[in-house]
This record gives sequence, C-alpha cells and structure tokens, in this order.
Amino acid sequence: MKTAERAHLPNKLWERVKLPRNYEKAMEVIKKHLEHWPELLVHKIKQRLTKMTQYRIRMRRLQLKVREKIMTVPRKK
Repeated sequence: MKTAERAHLPNKLWERVKLPRNYEKAMEVIKKHLEHWPELLVHKIKQRLTKMTQYRIRMRRLQLKVREKIMTVPRKK
C-alpha cells in the first residue's frame, strides 16, 4: 500500500501487509486495507492473489502424487 505520509521517502513509500494463509481471510484483509483505492486496482490485486493460491494448490497436488523415479543406464566400458 502506498501512503501519502511517506511521500518524501520514495524507498519507504510502500508498506507491506502480511496476508493470512486462508484465502477468504486474505481477501477480507485486501478489501479492508484497500477500501479507498480504485476498484480496478483492487480487482487486479485480488486476481493476483487468486493466481498465487491456485499455483500453491497445483504445486501441493503435484507433490502428493506418486511418480516413478527415473533411473539412468550406466555407460558401456
């Protein structure tokens, strides 16, 4: 989030907010913190959160899946 109070410090202009791991709670935090921001930007941020959440779900599903281990063939001498 950008804050007007830190406009004289460009490197500290943005503030990071830690989001909860729960998707619904994270959406509420975004909605609460960005209530005065333009709707288009809030929508884009929510889409970004959704994309990252789906990425984490996909990665977890792939890690839980049992796959065959690939073995190499030794070289002939």
